[in-house]
Amino acid sequence: MKAVVTKIKARRERLLTRDDYMAACRRGQQMAAPPPLAEDIRMIGHYIKGVVFPIEDKPCRESLKRVRGMELDLRNILWIWRLKTFHGVDGDAVFPFLSPHRYRLGVDEIRRMAHARSAQEFSQIVGGTVYDEVFGGEFSKGGVTALLGEQALARAVTAQYRRESRHCDFALIYSYLYARSLEIKNIGAINEGLQRGLSDDDIFLHLYV
Repeated sequence: MKAVVTKIKARRERLLTRDDYMAACRRGQQMAAPPPLAEDIRMIGHYIKGVVFPIEDKPCRESLKRVRGMELDLRNILWIWRLKTFHGVDGDAVFPFLSPHRYRLGVDEIRRMAHARSAQEFSQIVGGTVYDEVFGGEFSKGGVTALLGEQALARAVTAQYRRESRHCDFALIYSYLYARSLEIKNIGAINEGLQRGLSDDDIFLHLYV
């Protein structure tokens, strides 16, 4: 099992960096698709079969709870914002689109966001939660774009995974898979931006780095 963890650590070190993405944008050169995730998934599957699941190690279980819980809370905030701002879905109608699970968001906070009557009121509610700092205080300043929100979420989740992976092998594995998913999104965004003739600065604005 330790061999799998060692391989994951080595592969994580070979993930594309901010400089790699910037170089591709500046050269105006499309990036090759990364190797398929199938091999990673098979290897990780062997690891999971070799340990007791559900996770019996309480510190590791709590570690994953923190990072997955934060991601669920942040995604619910962004989904409420998008539904209300871009799709005209409001009030109790937003709940079928949300995760039923929550971590540090209270039920009352979620309900108040769903029933906020203006972008300003919604921003004030989010600004009063523990997650305002994740978005750089943008909500409490009056709002956040969908793109900025997604990038802030990705940065927050990545940072939390890295913190937790120091103590938990499962967190390390999830951290790697999450980073790979962002890498694939970035490669697609660069290639699409080049096809549309966007400048390197415009392309870079849409990357998760």
